[in-house]
Amino acid sequence: MITLFRRPLNKFVFCAALFLLVGVAIVGGQQVWRPKPSWQNVEQWIEIRYPDVRSVSTEMLASFFEARKTLPTSDAGQFLLLDTRTSAEFALSRIPMAIHVSAEMISAFAQEQSARKHQKIIVYCAVGIRSAAVAEQLQSLGFTNVFNLSGSIFQWANEKRALEGGQVVHPFDETWGSLLK
Repeated sequence: MITLFRRPLNKFVFCAALFLLVGVAIVGGQQVWRPKPSWQNVEQWIEIRYPDVRSVSTEMLASFFEARKTLPTSDAGQFLLLDTRTSAEFALSRIPMAIHVSAEMISAFAQEQSARKHQKIIVYCAVGIRSAAVAEQLQSLGFTNVFNLSGSIFQWANEKRALEGGQVVHPFDETWGSLLK
């Protein structure tokens, strides 16, 4: 038994109260309230769930674009940029030169690109969680030089970097959209 305010509580009641205090309630299979996400929480989640996925910063990606302009044959200038968001998200805006390859299309992409298993591949989504899963999947398919874009397109847009299609980014949903400035 756990005591709280000098009254005994069983572990189930204590855990249920703690669960509600951290802000997660599930009603009818729907998550009805959760705390506002933060970049720190997103990064921690990715590190815990995808420990073998390497990341690259938005600053580093911007430097790769610069290298591509000035030294197009350099290693830094040679990379594939994969947008793993939905078609609707991709249609609204995207990071320049991105190729749309949703999570459902990764197996087909891997077969088509099997000769390029050592080429640098940078994947992104809205905040980096979906793209980390895709990066992990690509690694499991034998791709050796895969990186997840830290902060993904939200961070890129928050830094006011150029987008194709328009400067508005699809917010994914109201909760995750709160990470967009």
